[in-house]
Amino acid sequence: MIALVLFPLALIAGVVAAFNPCGVALFPGYLTMVMQAHGQPRHSVAFGLAAGFSLSLGFILVFGLFGLVLRQLDGALFHLAPALALLVAACLLAVGAASWLGWTHLSLPSWLLGGRARSGHLSWRLLVYGVVYALVSVSCSLPVFLALSAQALAQGGSWPLLAMVLYALGMGVAMTVVAVLTLSARQVVELALARALPQIGRISGVIFVLSGAYLAWYWLLGPEQLLR
Repeated sequence: MIALVLFPLALIAGVVAAFNPCGVALFPGYLTMVMQAHGQPRHSVAFGLAAGFSLSLGFILVFGLFGLVLRQLDGALFHLAPALALLVAACLLAVGAASWLGWTHLSLPSWLLGGRARSGHLSWRLLVYGVVYALVSVSCSLPVFLALSAQALAQGGSWPLLAMVLYALGMGVAMTVVAVLTLSARQVVELALARALPQIGRISGVIFVLSGAYLAWYWLLGPEQLLR
């Protein structure tokens, strides 16, 4: 029975993880890439589905690999989790503070965010973007990710791999819906991005700091209570 519950749980966790705070720095880039590459409004739904599919492949690549690693490490991962979480929290705090102060600019290479491209090139760029987005997302959704991993490991067998693939599919579905909606309301989104982009560095910095503080609290004083 628990195994059956894991199916929707993994999908829902993936949908939630798609909108994690750490993805804020990458979210505008994804929307910009999709809008720049698309030039036919009447094909917006098909294009959005194709873009979401390519991005989802990046998610599946990353989390599928995590699933394979989970099967090998088994419980050892959870012994490393506190140290890993605190290291991630420290990195988020440092990067967030530097970004808010203007010492660094959170951005991706220009070749990844370039303008129009042939469909094959765009598919590869979106796949790479999916890999980057997945890796960044793990840092802010680490408690949810570890909880899902623990449930999957308890089932044994191929469940860790299956749970991670379902988690990736949940993220992919959410981001595909965003792509379709973005192209359907292109003018509104372009106006919103134009207004937000000048401040995205500071906004991202604040969110990274808050995310790092939350992770530190979660493991040191919150549910894990390492300091109690």
